[in-house]
Amino acid sequence: MNIRPVREEDIEDIIQLFRSNYGDDYFLPEFYDPAWVKRGIYSDHIIWLGAEEDGHVVGSGALILNAGDYNDQIGEIGRLVVDPEAGGKGLGGALLTALVDASDDRVDAKRDPGLGDPPEAHGFSVVERVDDEIERGAAPQRPLRAQQVGHHREG
Repeated sequence: MNIRPVREEDIEDIIQLFRSNYGDDYFLPEFYDPAWVKRGIYSDHIIWLGAEEDGHVVGSGALILNAGDYNDQIGEIGRLVVDPEAGGKGLGGALLTALVDASDDRVDAKRDPGLGDPPEAHGFSVVERVDDEIERGAAPQRPLRAQQVGHHREG
């Protein structure tokens, strides 16, 4: 497995990751729009990484750097998705670790606790817990819960 910045030629793989996990009902339909994904790849405010196996992106995660004011060092980790057939190999955790490393201590981060492992397992420490429901319309998924976490490194 190779974790690297996503590229324009990865767009269809990334869209397919969301379809494989959510069907066509993901509550943010722009994740299926190739032009929207392309803008995200080239954005100066997004660190978007992919986990590549056998020439295909089988996992994706992003750190959105402009989630808050420039000086408050807040970012948001999202777009974290792994091909169901590649699950169970630690790809999600590896992407989280790579995103934290890529931030170069520029940000603290918000994290959806629905991602699985507790934030502490990936080098985070909880600073504040915030309940925040997102209106999902007819999507049959549970509302997101967000935790604001600060990046903490030992040593």
